[in-house]
Amino acid sequence: MNINERNTLFRKALATYRRGGALAAARDFRRLVEDGSSEPQHLSYHGLLVALTEGKLEEGRRLCERALGAAAYDPEMYLNLARVHFRTGQKANAVEVLRKGLRVDADDPTLRRELQKVNPRAAPTFDFLGRSHPVNRYLGLTRARLTRLLGRENASHMIC
Repeated sequence: MNINERNTLFRKALATYRRGGALAAARDFRRLVEDGSSEPQHLSYHGLLVALTEGKLEEGRRLCERALGAAAYDPEMYLNLARVHFRTGQKANAVEVLRKGLRVDADDPTLRRELQKVNPRAAPTFDFLGRSHPVNRYLGLTRARLTRLLGRENASHMIC
């Protein structure tokens, strides 16, 4: 398969996955990797789908980690690895990977949304005080109310 055919198959597989066709997409990503592709995106999505569709969680994690090692600048690599970790019940690892991804691209909305889904609890306003300290509780409630009223994007600019 030449590079143009690989790119076409990748775009097709990605569109299929995003439309909910994980099984069909998994076949296409497997074909890319078995054909010799070592492109990080191909490896990452293949790893994700191996974990999701075949239940081969360790193999999926290894593929996603390999892809991340080759393309640590790409937020999708972090996202896919975090999804595999979450699927394996390793929520703390998923959160850690998403936070690392946000250090690479702090403005990536997909990483932010995924982190909010995996770890919906916001950090305390003053982390040197305990989470249950009255000041943190009051400010946390205030932040939550503002977020609901103004929406997450607007409230985050107004709150520490």
